[in-house]
Amino acid sequence: MKTRTILAILACLGWAEAAQAQSSGSNTDQMYQTGVMDRLAGRHNAAVDGLRQVIQSRPEDVDARLNLALALIALDRLDEAERELEVVLRLAPDYDDAVVAQASIDRLRAQPTPWRLDVSTGYGELSNGLGTWRDTAATLSRRTRNGAISAGFEHADRFGLNDTYVEGRIDHTTGRLSLYAAVGGTPDADFRPKFALKSGGQTPIGNSGVAVTVDAGIARYVVGTVTNVQPGLEYTSRSGALIVGARWINVWDELDVHRSGYSLRAIVAIHPRARLRAGFADAPESSDGTTVPVRAVSLGAEFDVSDRLTLRLNGLQEQRDAYDREEISVGFGLRL
Repeated sequence: MKTRTILAILACLGWAEAAQAQSSGSNTDQMYQTGVMDRLAGRHNAAVDGLRQVIQSRPEDVDARLNLALALIALDRLDEAERELEVVLRLAPDYDDAVVAQASIDRLRAQPTPWRLDVSTGYGELSNGLGTWRDTAATLSRRTRNGAISAGFEHADRFGLNDTYVEGRIDHTTGRLSLYAAVGGTPDADFRPKFALKSGGQTPIGNSGVAVTVDAGIARYVVGTVTNVQPGLEYTSRSGALIVGARWINVWDELDVHRSGYSLRAIVAIHPRARLRAGFADAPESSDGTTVPVRAVSLGAEFDVSDRLTLRLNGLQEQRDAYDREEISVGFGLRL
């Protein structure tokens, strides 16, 4: 009888240990997913903290070490990043992404590049004989230890009128919370905002891979003031190869009438250097001075030619009450 009791106790202990081990593994997987999401969202300090915990539990996890190295590179902690990559390449000598990351460190040491220039230009055709729609934009940004600062302009040519909107923006990450604020305006505005103020942020929900996002803004147009609030959710896969987001768009237009809609977007990495983007929106928009319902579909692709240069191509199709618009745009991002 005693023997049977002892065996039963040992069996229960074995099941408990197995359950505990399974729970520990699940928690580590969740920490890894959260760390990747934090890195992709620019929360690099939080990513470093989380991924180090993963590595404590799984020292030979080369994916966790690679993502940790990438977060450290973003923080300009190059020596620490290199040590992680040395371990990755010792465990997995053929890990191409680690080789690319090491090459990035070498280039950063040779020529630090905290500055980035993004430029795009688009050409659109309007239905009903309304002519063309042209847009050109450029943004210069500088990476900081906990975020970025940037300034840019958007020049728009529509219906024979020209407006140039200029904007400055600050991004800041603290812990797992990412925040931004932007202020801008248009000199002698015809249809773009005379003055605009925007802010927002995002934070993850536990270790689920899902983040809550909120964006809000107020803009003063020639015809009146428009405000908006856009809560949303964003999911990032464990590998970081898929990002899916949704927003509920609420607008109080120039007549103080509430309008609402939604937007969806997805980003898929089809290669370490190539990504596809898709979006759909059915929501109010005030881009040409008055708020109207717009249904839009967009498709795009971007390719990292090198660690310094990214090329982009995008297509857009819009349906409005007064006209339809089809546009194609090209652009690039360059680390200076």
